[in-house]
Amino acid sequence: MKELTKSFFGYTWAMSLFGLQQVGEMATGMSSPQETAGKIAQRFDNVTSVASGEIGETMRATFDAGNNLQRGMVDAIASGLSMFDPRRWSGAMSEPGAPASPCAGGRPANPFAKSRPGDPGMPG
Repeated sequence: MKELTKSFFGYTWAMSLFGLQQVGEMATGMSSPQETAGKIAQRFDNVTSVASGEIGETMRATFDAGNNLQRGMVDAIASGLSMFDPRRWSGAMSEPGAPASPCAGGRPANPFAKSRPGDPGMPG
């Protein structure tokens, strides 16, 4: 039982230091952020592969289901956030029929404004 306890604490200590090392490398990476992130992702995948190889069939199915779920959620969140990327929308305002952009000097209609007779800028 003493050896099991030592092994358990050794494992948790190693995982803590491993994670800390990866965070430190992201903060001080000498190569490009994409290259650094790729190397770190590979290291995490290597550790995940070894650890998941040590679990039995029943737990392996549970691991696979949870891992697929979390990876799918990360993909969904990342693709949702991409809609806020200004590069994605850069051409949208220059297309014919696109709504006027306040940045381009256009004045978009305010659907909540009260119309006043004789005001050409207001609907109504």
